[in-house]
Amino acid sequence: MIWCPKVSQIDGKLLDAHEFLPNSDRTGTVSELEQMLVRQGANIIHRSNISGDPTSLFVPISYSLLNDMDACERLVELVQSNRAVTASLFLMMDEEKYTSLNENQRTNLGLFVKIGVGVCLNKVRSLRLNFQDLYARGVKYVKADTQRFIEKPQSYSDLHNADVADFVTRYDVGLIMDNVVQEEQILMLLDDKIPFAKANTSHRHHQCALICWAKNQKFNLLPIRQKIIRAKSTYVLEQSRSI
Repeated sequence: MIWCPKVSQIDGKLLDAHEFLPNSDRTGTVSELEQMLVRQGANIIHRSNISGDPTSLFVPISYSLLNDMDACERLVELVQSNRAVTASLFLMMDEEKYTSLNENQRTNLGLFVKIGVGVCLNKVRSLRLNFQDLYARGVKYVKADTQRFIEKPQSYSDLHNADVADFVTRYDVGLIMDNVVQEEQILMLLDDKIPFAKANTSHRHHQCALICWAKNQKFNLLPIRQKIIRAKSTYVLEQSRSI
């Protein structure tokens, strides 16, 4: 399962992480919220493991958290006590922001990586990346835009679309196609052997789908049911799971 935090507005609209987590914060409020998300995420993973329903959770973070060394050290101390949690927890940030991390921010992110927490790069600008180096720095997943991948594949890679997933996974990095809005796109991704896809949940016709590469080397397309689970404060964790 994949969980992503959202904020619920009064009118019921759900905001994605990039809409409510700014890049900088003078009050420290954003850092506190991100700390809450990481703690809540660790609790969810722990409870899910106990119930026999293992969960992988992607928590978006910003520079605000990584600028706070004391907060990072406290979170690492909290999370590292359970290795099952660290293996299923992924800190997510835009690839452009990741490449612009300063030395202190990269050091603080490295604290999480050292205990087994993974990194997910969102909105990658290209798939011509040094995946071996990224994996060595804790990157376990990268997310690319579905429409651009299908309509302008050359803007992502020099490889044929059907070869991209194999190339990325060769370095033990997972490829997630984001913003799926049509069933036809799912079929195209299946043809290209893409292992994971995520719906654009803001689209009024969205149908979230998870594409699994089965052990028998055949694709299984699992229909997904959206379920909203309210967490503490105004945050909402969105759960996608097979029916």
